[in-house]
Amino acid sequence: ILFHVDSSSSNQSGFGQPIGSSLSSSITMGSRPRSTTSSNLRELDPLIFLDALVEVLSSENRQHAKAALFALNTFAETLIFLARMKHTGVLRGGPSTPMLVSSPSLNPVYSPPPSVRVAVFEELLPRLLHCCYGSTWQAQMGGVIGLGALVGKVSVETLCIFQVRVVRGLIYVLKRLPVHANKEQEETNHVLTQVLRVVNNADEANSEPRRQSFQGVVEFLAFELFNPNASIVVRKNVQACLSLLASRTGSEVSELLEPLYLPLLQPLISRPLRSKNVEQQVGTVTALNFCLALRPPLLKLSPELVNFLQEALQIAEADETVWVTKLMNAKIVMTWNKLRTACIELLCTAMAWGDLKAPIHSELRAKIISMFFKSLTCRTTEIVNVAKEGLRQVVQQQRMPKDLLQSSLRPILVNLAQTRSLTMPLLQGLARLLELLSNWFNVTLGAKLLDHLKKWLEPEKLAQSQKSWKTGDEPKIAAAMIELFHLLPAAASKFLDDLVTLVIDLESALPEDQFYSEINSPYRAPLSKFLNRYAVEAVDYFLARLSHQKYFRRFMYIICSDTGELRDELAKSPQKILASAFSQFNSQTEAGAAQLPSSGPGNQLLSSVKDEGAGATTNSFTVQSSSNMVIGSDSYFNGLELISTLVKLMPEWLRDNRDVFDTLLLAWKSPARIARLQNEQELSLPQVMESKRLIKCFLNYLRHDRTEVSALFDMLSIFLYRSRIDYSFLKEFYVIEVAEGYAPNLKKTILTHFLNIFQLKQYGQDHLVVAMQILILPMLAHSFQNGQSWEVVDPSIVKIIVDKLLDPPEEVSAEYDEPLRIELLQLATLLLKYLQNDLVHHRKELIKFGWNHLKREDNSSKQWAFVNVCHFLEAYQAPEKIILQVFIALLRTCQPENKLLVKQALDILMPALPRRLPPGDTRMPIWIRYTKKILVEEGHSIPNMIHIFQLIVRHAELFYSCRAHFVPQMVNSLSRLGLPYNTTAENRRLAIELAGLVVAWERQRQSEMKVVQESESQNQIVDMLSPTVIGGDPKRSSDVPMFADDLSKRVKVEPGLQPLPVMSPGGASIPNIETPGSSGQPDEEYKPNAAMEEMIITFLIRVSLVIEPKEKESSSMYKQALDLLTQALEVWPNANVKFNYLEKLLGNLTPSQSKDPATALAQGLDVMNKVLEKQPRLFIRNNINHISQILEPCFNNKMLDAGKSLCSLLKMVFSAFPLEAATTPQDIKMLYQRVQDLIQKHLAAVTTPQITLEASNANSIISFALFVLNALAEVQKNFIDPFIVLLLRVLQRLARDMGSSAGNHARQGQRPEMDSAVSSRPTVDSTVICNMKTVLKLISERVMGSSEYRRNMGQILQTLLSERGTDSSVLLCILDMIKAWIEDDYRLVSSAGSVSSLNPKDIVTYLQKLSVVDRKSFSSSAQEEWDAKYLQLLYSLCGDSTKYPLASRQEYFHKVERQYMLGFRAKDPEMRKRFFRLYHDYVGKTLFARLQFIIQTQDWEAVSDVFWLKQGLDLILAILVENEPISLASNSARLTPLTIVGPVPDRIIMPQQVPDAHESLDGTSLSFDSLTTRHSQFLNEASKLVVNTILNFHRGRLIWMGLYFYLTLLPVSLARNLCL
Repeated sequence: ILFHVDSSSSNQSGFGQPIGSSLSSSITMGSRPRSTTSSNLRELDPLIFLDALVEVLSSENRQHAKAALFALNTFAETLIFLARMKHTGVLRGGPSTPMLVSSPSLNPVYSPPPSVRVAVFEELLPRLLHCCYGSTWQAQMGGVIGLGALVGKVSVETLCIFQVRVVRGLIYVLKRLPVHANKEQEETNHVLTQVLRVVNNADEANSEPRRQSFQGVVEFLAFELFNPNASIVVRKNVQACLSLLASRTGSEVSELLEPLYLPLLQPLISRPLRSKNVEQQVGTVTALNFCLALRPPLLKLSPELVNFLQEALQIAEADETVWVTKLMNAKIVMTWNKLRTACIELLCTAMAWGDLKAPIHSELRAKIISMFFKSLTCRTTEIVNVAKEGLRQVVQQQRMPKDLLQSSLRPILVNLAQTRSLTMPLLQGLARLLELLSNWFNVTLGAKLLDHLKKWLEPEKLAQSQKSWKTGDEPKIAAAMIELFHLLPAAASKFLDDLVTLVIDLESALPEDQFYSEINSPYRAPLSKFLNRYAVEAVDYFLARLSHQKYFRRFMYIICSDTGELRDELAKSPQKILASAFSQFNSQTEAGAAQLPSSGPGNQLLSSVKDEGAGATTNSFTVQSSSNMVIGSDSYFNGLELISTLVKLMPEWLRDNRDVFDTLLLAWKSPARIARLQNEQELSLPQVMESKRLIKCFLNYLRHDRTEVSALFDMLSIFLYRSRIDYSFLKEFYVIEVAEGYAPNLKKTILTHFLNIFQLKQYGQDHLVVAMQILILPMLAHSFQNGQSWEVVDPSIVKIIVDKLLDPPEEVSAEYDEPLRIELLQLATLLLKYLQNDLVHHRKELIKFGWNHLKREDNSSKQWAFVNVCHFLEAYQAPEKIILQVFIALLRTCQPENKLLVKQALDILMPALPRRLPPGDTRMPIWIRYTKKILVEEGHSIPNMIHIFQLIVRHAELFYSCRAHFVPQMVNSLSRLGLPYNTTAENRRLAIELAGLVVAWERQRQSEMKVVQESESQNQIVDMLSPTVIGGDPKRSSDVPMFADDLSKRVKVEPGLQPLPVMSPGGASIPNIETPGSSGQPDEEYKPNAAMEEMIITFLIRVSLVIEPKEKESSSMYKQALDLLTQALEVWPNANVKFNYLEKLLGNLTPSQSKDPATALAQGLDVMNKVLEKQPRLFIRNNINHISQILEPCFNNKMLDAGKSLCSLLKMVFSAFPLEAATTPQDIKMLYQRVQDLIQKHLAAVTTPQITLEASNANSIISFALFVLNALAEVQKNFIDPFIVLLLRVLQRLARDMGSSAGNHARQGQRPEMDSAVSSRPTVDSTVICNMKTVLKLISERVMGSSEYRRNMGQILQTLLSERGTDSSVLLCILDMIKAWIEDDYRLVSSAGSVSSLNPKDIVTYLQKLSVVDRKSFSSSAQEEWDAKYLQLLYSLCGDSTKYPLASRQEYFHKVERQYMLGFRAKDPEMRKRFFRLYHDYVGKTLFARLQFIIQTQDWEAVSDVFWLKQGLDLILAILVENEPISLASNSARLTPLTIVGPVPDRIIMPQQVPDAHESLDGTSLSFDSLTTRHSQFLNEASKLVVNTILNFHRGRLIWMGLYFYLTLLPVSLARNLCL
């Protein structure tokens, strides 16, 4: 491919000729025949490869262009390798060190040595340059990336030859690229920069070609630089290129342009600037600005240049209001602004030019400076910024003459003198002047501005006067004037008072209904700048006026909204704040600081105690009798708000200012604050917020310094008073941050501090109660639960708690009030719960503390004492008498207000009773006997009975062994608790749980008996040999005396413990309570008798019928009752079930009943189903009348919930007693007949024309009847045979209803072209659709038995398939039915004349109807399901030779598939492939037969909406012989071969490996052998290519398109003749 060398030419040329020259010498205008080759193929011009490569590189498909770039890199690398190898053979000393060049190609490669030329590159570069001038940007970018790929590969000499053309081409690309093509511009600029870097070097520019090339590039760039039509992008790139060339050659840009600029500059400055269009003016000015900015300057001062500057000055001075009004075009105005900006930039550059500083040009400079001043008031931001920068340069370079300054400022100051002349540009320009020349202005300017601002206090008068601003801009003008004050000289601080007062008045004068108002003031932001400049004076000013709300509100707004110097200065002045707002606390703060030593980490407890001592000194406050002390001053509240705001904005501030924190603590403890807190309803909002702001400050400090303990307790006093403020955030702080976040050592410090203040009585008892509730108890609970017990509570602390808090002297404990006693009980309970083993030595004090509270009359502390004592009894052994007294007292305590605590106490005590009170010699423990006794004695009281029953339910496992004593009374109480209509939900749930408990106990007994019976037979021999007495428990018997000894030894009853006021009978006085059914039967074997079983089941049935499952709780109870009924019937399968209550329910189904009849009916059916599941035959025999009685109400109510239950009931009845069975009783047969009569009656009602029913009522009747029919047909298929005629009529009615609904919808104006599902069936009732599908499924199997039925069914199906409004789910159901008919017929191999089979004609008819079904309204899922089912059926009929004969298959194929071509255009590729095989087998295998079928035989109208040419192409390509090797046709051509023709000269020596061979693009080491080896492998692989390899890549798309393009140009008759 690369080049071809004849033997003769190679002998003559040798290696002295450049690589590729033989290729160039053999180039001809066309291909030429060669007689020396073995074939008649002509040879192509090898340069065609270069043309093809460049063509693909310019393709609009960027993936193709990327592949071409890769091919170009590979091609260039191979050429370079051959050139290097040839150069190595000549030099024999090895190649010179190559130059590594960074290029935008895929990989950087080594450039060939300078003495080697690759001639192919000289052919490739012009082609790439030609692409740069292409008509599309893709072609241009193809040339750019191609040049970029060759930059590092072409030799410098070759690149030097093409440098000027390359630069021209790349600049042309930059000119033509769109403005938004940033990436392409960057890539082009990168390639341009790389070319200039490679070619131009200072040490290599000695040769003449280099100098000529360099000069040519500079001339072209100079031309583009002075080209007024050049765009901004091109101009910037040209300037960058000139700077690059200057740096590469070690010279300045001005030196490069010196010999060239005069002829290029002269046309620019000789013509007047205004004679050019605006874009050309911008280009001209920008070019001159670049030349003037060069150092040394390129231009010399001349009269023409001065004139040009004056003309630019005129443009810059143009009055923008004139030409903006004249042009009135936004785009042109933008262009003019660019021109003015460019002219001002030029004049800025000229002002720094030394030649223009001559005295002769002082007038021009003065005009320029004046123009700068004038431009500062312009409305365009770009112009203002440039003018401001120019003026800044002038001020820095020289001292401005006073007269010039005055003359320049005079227009501004003159306009400033009159209020009506003020404008926003004027004031903004003045602000910019003040930034630059503030020292030149007099401070009296501020007084003038204040005079102007005072006129804004009269907005009505101002609106009526003459003015230069638009109406409504008055606030903006005033804000712009205030903006000037911070720019005035330093003496302007004297305006502080006047300006702040005036701003407050101006805000008050703003209208409330406008955008700018007192809330949304435009004056505060500019005022903030003034205050930030004079922050010290501003802080003093506002703190002195802290009691004035109008000043304080503005001050707060600025502090909150601005983070400037004012806030920082305020933060630095805490003493000023305290002196202004907290002066009444200053003396006490100083006194406290003098008295208290500094507290360090080592003595935190001491410091906290002393802090409390300081807190106690609050009583020393002088209580003033006047109301001012109670009300407080405004400066105090405003100062507190100010500190609170600073703390919020600067979280570290309060921590760094301890004096402020101490002052806030004094304010918190002051009697005045407490007095205000007690009279909160009379206070204003700042006064109400006082305590909250103090707490927020304290929390901030405590989050930074957790060692401050006293404040934690001080803040708790807020919960002693009722307040409008929500302090839940403080509770969260204590519970979350303190209890969970503090370290254990800090928690210990807090606890120790609490014990100290408790003993010192520094706080009142109510304060201590709050501290324990919110701080101490949550903190201890969290510590105990997370393993921090002994890190927080050590033995010394426990001793203090027990001795000083729980067991103090009598005179101390007598002072405890009731809330404090409750908290102490909770504290003791917490210790008992988590520190049982560590409190053994304090048992006496703990039980004494709890027992004394049990004897108190107060009910609250008594119940907490129960919890405390139960924890003690659970932890430690106590005398039996004490335990019994507590247990009996708890059993007798059933008041509602004590319910939760008594329940908690019992739940703690009950698990410990088996351990603390073992049964001993008696079979029944004493606590069981007392429970039974109290239940018998107090059973008449509902609360007592509920209390004990709830205990039994919660601890059922403890009462299981003695259940015989409780089950009879539990069963007898069920109806009393759960059945009355007015009973509570809690009582009803308890009754259900009691019934469930009896059932669970019985199930447990049965399981145990089953295990015993299974083990008895296995252990019989072992039992006879065992010496152990059967029935005894050696461990249990040995434990009894041990427990008895333990009772007498471990704990003694204290003399001070008096018995509780409850009955405590001795062992002899316990009565022997007989339990029915328990005599002669051990408790372990106890089981309820038959009467109890019947009562439990009856109760569950009745309670299921009583409950109304409307709410969540009642629904849960209803479900629980039904589940328990099922379990009870499983436990007692032979129990007698009575339905007397159900009979009453069915007899009283009237609307006047409180419960909904339909709901009651559904509940009755649910109950019957539950019983029927467990006792089918027994229940049916006993309740057949009830079942018959319930049928009529169910059909009348037509409730689907009741229908489901009824169907379940009837299915179980029919399954238990089939109709055909001889043993079926007559009552069951009558039930069959009754069901049929009801179904017949209701279906006849909706199909008889004489009876008119509403559509909804008729649909409900049909739904219920079909529901029952469908359920019974599952049990007995022939049950529906008597109803087929009625079902066909129902189907006709439903089809008619569906059609009428769709027709009504179409007449309402629905657009037919809408393809959504809503367009076809928005008003069709879903019930109609569901009923229709049910009917179809019911009769699909039975309708084929009669020709009459089949004919009627066919008519209905024809109607449904033809209607556009038929629902997709109905159509899918019809498809399933027809598919079942067809498959069942052939599966049963029915004869053609059989009545129950479809003949081929019927099948074709159905298939054709299914093919034309309108599927536009189908959803995507329905469409996929339809296609899968129908196409599978069609393919089976057309292609399954095992089922269908050939004649039938061909008939289905021709009349269905070829007519509608559904399989040929299926979306599923697998299905489409199956049908394609059918077509492939049907059509002949020759090209003529395929073309004749495609063009003449087949009608393609059915697939006209898809790209059907693909199917035709596939049919043609399917007959190709894909495994044949590819060969060229006889009229083809080929490229010249790579290898040399003829004998190889002796002097050509191919080295085995190049010494410095580099890696190829794929990472392998490149050598000549590897190159030729890879090429041979490529040829071998190409020779193995077969037809299938190429077709799989593109699949012949272009061949087919070309064929059909050719055929479309011919007449139809001629095309057919060609095929024939």
